[in-house]
Amino acid sequence: MGSTEARKLSIHLQVNTPNGSLFEDNVYSVEIKTSSGYMSILPNHIPMIGSIVPSKIFIIDLKNNKVPAVISDGLFSTDGKKLVIVTDFFDFTKNITTDAITVVNTAINNAVKNKSIKDFDYHKFQVAIEEKMNQIKKLSK
Repeated sequence: MGSTEARKLSIHLQVNTPNGSLFEDNVYSVEIKTSSGYMSILPNHIPMIGSIVPSKIFIIDLKNNKVPAVISDGLFSTDGKKLVIVTDFFDFTKNITTDAITVVNTAINNAVKNKSIKDFDYHKFQVAIEEKMNQIKKLSK
């Protein structure tokens, strides 16, 4: 299959977070989870905008591999040629290890211990972060 044919059958996926664009490539499809359940975004999909719930998503790459990733809540937009996802957290499940989670938890606990910002509810922040980290642990399995 030539690159022109592959491009016709693919959709351009871009995943953006506050840290920048974390993933950008042509793919066959993306399975995302909305509040109504999972849906697949395919090439030439009708234009739409929607919200994504924290979940495992699946990217079908151009080699037809089903690649899982974990995502927090966010938004998506597609015009059928490009799918843009905006979220606070995105990573491929193969990158999420117990060691990586431990490193993040240690950094969060150190930040909370130092309490360098006045009038900030550190306990509430820590609880919210721990809830998100637990979600990520569950989703990455």
